[in-house]
Amino acid sequence: MKTKKNQKLKAFHKNMIKGMLLLIMLITLTLISCDSEVDTDLNGVIDPCENEHFFGLNIYDPWSGSTPLSKNVDLGTSDEIAASLGGSVTYSNASTYNYDLEIYHFFNTANKKIINIDGTPPATFVTLIGEVTSIYSHLVYVSSLAKNYIIEKESGGTVNLVEVDVNTGVLGATIATDFSEEINSISVTTNNINEVYIIINKTLIKLMNLDSVPTVSLFSLEAPSTNYLFFGAEYNSLSGGINVIRTQGVETIHLVKIDLGGDYTLMHDLTTVIENEISLTNHFYSTTLNCEETQYRIAYLYGNNNTRFHEITLSTGLVETDTKEADYYFGIESNANN
Repeated sequence: MKTKKNQKLKAFHKNMIKGMLLLIMLITLTLISCDSEVDTDLNGVIDPCENEHFFGLNIYDPWSGSTPLSKNVDLGTSDEIAASLGGSVTYSNASTYNYDLEIYHFFNTANKKIINIDGTPPATFVTLIGEVTSIYSHLVYVSSLAKNYIIEKESGGTVNLVEVDVNTGVLGATIATDFSEEINSISVTTNNINEVYIIINKTLIKLMNLDSVPTVSLFSLEAPSTNYLFFGAEYNSLSGGINVIRTQGVETIHLVKIDLGGDYTLMHDLTTVIENEISLTNHFYSTTLNCEETQYRIAYLYGNNNTRFHEITLSTGLVETDTKEADYYFGIESNANN
């Protein structure tokens, strides 16, 4: 009798151990599938870049926004999230990514809608509750403050940075920049600590101390030509500067690095790479850095509704190019770098 009992007890313990191991494996797989910050190469170090992806939206007709709107990962398989955008794509680079909560946000100026995507369908569309006479455009998420901001241009022309609750559309504190020129190019980025950088035309607007008493400084990006413009600002923590594209019409297009005092240096000539400069000036483009901040990525409208995508290695200028036909991909963001 004791032998049989012992055998049953051993079998029970064995099955229990198997069950615990299966549970541990299930939990591990769940974490790997849901979290971008996991030890995917099992070297004992959690690296947010080990499971990097970049996200975005795509639509067949960006001009009217009336065709189905989809989300995508790495310019790959698309999942429809809405029957339409509800308005034309106004600023393709008006997105940001909250990598703390793993939530993607995009704002569309035409219908004042904030699109929030957290991986759980469906996406939510939130109407911005702002001043009727103001124009709102670009979102930016500042990680250490856990806050989102949006750019506002008042009817009088003054540009402000305004705190926004992306879940309700309610605006908060406003920081005036004293910039009031006509906008021909605009982009925004952050150091994810307490500063936001807006580049409009050829002016760098530096908003500092957002965690206390905000201050603002404006720097003219000196250029020998009056028709230089700057597009696609991306703060790079490795260099402590801003990677951005500088154009002079279709004649010269360069990737440059701007330091936070307003000086900049040319990095790589992209004149023969970017084949549709008009997409930049019409705001049909979006940019992001990869997680390691070693590559600059740009997607832009090519033709009526195709997308040209370039991945530029910052150290060498090496360019990899891809084209997506019959769909416009925009609002690209890395899941580990907003």
